[in-house]
Amino acid sequence: MSESIDLSGIYRAEGTQGAVVYGADVTITKLGNVYQLQWRSGPNLWTGIGVVQGNVLAVAMLAGGDGVLAYAIESTDDDIVLRGIWAYAADTRLSTENLYRTRAAGDRLKLPTEFRGRRAYPHAGGPRS
Repeated sequence: MSESIDLSGIYRAEGTQGAVVYGADVTITKLGNVYQLQWRSGPNLWTGIGVVQGNVLAVAMLAGGDGVLAYAIESTDDDIVLRGIWAYAADTRLSTENLYRTRAAGDRLKLPTEFRGRRAYPHAGGPRS
């Protein structure tokens, strides 16, 4: 995987933070050599800035929580999947988050994965144990 790949698009996040399972909508926008990320779950919004090195997208959270994320960039037959780990600055354990692209920049919307019964993205006001 190289830095020339464009990760821009709309993604569906599926993650865990301890026993909490969550989902969110994520927009990734390429700005020059960096990526702007925006997570949204209901009224909650988080932002981050990321860079690609090899097959890893490294992201610093800027608003909504101080933390860091690292996503392994994986190619699938259909598209790209980002498999990640993350932690808040005050955390002592890792959480997980996978991003599944539902629409690449300029593409039509793909059918999203079902997330019934899952809790909202916990980054703001959610459990932090």
